[in-house]
Amino acid sequence: MSLASSHPPPANAGSGHSRWVRVTHWIVAASVLTLAVTGFTILMAHPRLYWGAVGNDLTPALIELPISRNYRHGGWEVGTPSFPDGAHAMSVIRTYDILNENSWARSLHFLAAWFLVVTGAIYLIAGIFSGHLRRDLVPRSGELTARHLREDLTVHLHPRTTQSAGGPPYGLLQKCSYSGVVFLGLPLMVLTG
Repeated sequence: MSLASSHPPPANAGSGHSRWVRVTHWIVAASVLTLAVTGFTILMAHPRLYWGAVGNDLTPALIELPISRNYRHGGWEVGTPSFPDGAHAMSVIRTYDILNENSWARSLHFLAAWFLVVTGAIYLIAGIFSGHLRRDLVPRSGELTARHLREDLTVHLHPRTTQSAGGPPYGLLQKCSYSGVVFLGLPLMVLTG
């Protein structure tokens, strides 16, 4: 028996998610997808990862990924000096011109990050004040037992075809997954950039 069906459903069971949950969910989903696409574009144009306040062709990379044929570190090229001592600002040879113009990806990447942060803050504040986080997402202390986890896992491994309610109440595995995404995954994504 599912943990969700062992308790009486709340008054709004089966009515689906509230509008603010649906709107914030889709904005966050679009932001994460945009971050993935633009992050990939940025990484293909410059597959070097830096640590610290400065990171460019003139500073050593923490990790240089051998993933893009577009980026070959070719040393210093002879050309017009960029600095008084004769050094040059560009030390790479690019093979694909389209990936060299990634300013759109950087701008869109930072815009999507701001959408993610603002929408995530709205979701957390609304979830706290409405009781959605406490009521629907965070597992209760009595639910976090080996027996309940085993029962919910058994239900998920032997699914029965039933009509979906389209929202809460969630089972223990769903609560743990959603809590992990909301309270660990997305904050780590924002903090690590």
